[in-house]
Amino acid sequence: PSNDLKRDAETELDASLGLASMQGWEVTAWCQNCTDERYVVQHFNSPLQGTDRNAYVSAPLTFGVTFRGEF
Repeated sequence: PSNDLKRDAETELDASLGLASMQGWEVTAWCQNCTDERYVVQHFNSPLQGTDRNAYVSAPLTFGVTFRGEF
């Protein structure tokens, strides 16, 4: 099938901020796609459905906290 759709460049903001101790532990807060921008990451034609087109979209805003330690 023809895959001739074009898309513009996208910018995605990711961030992390962490704190570590001399005792061997670390805590980090992180965020991926912090601005929750939604855009097409891949598009494709559907087989046997004429000019129907489908797409996968970007991952949504994701955030969390990570704890690490040595023992």
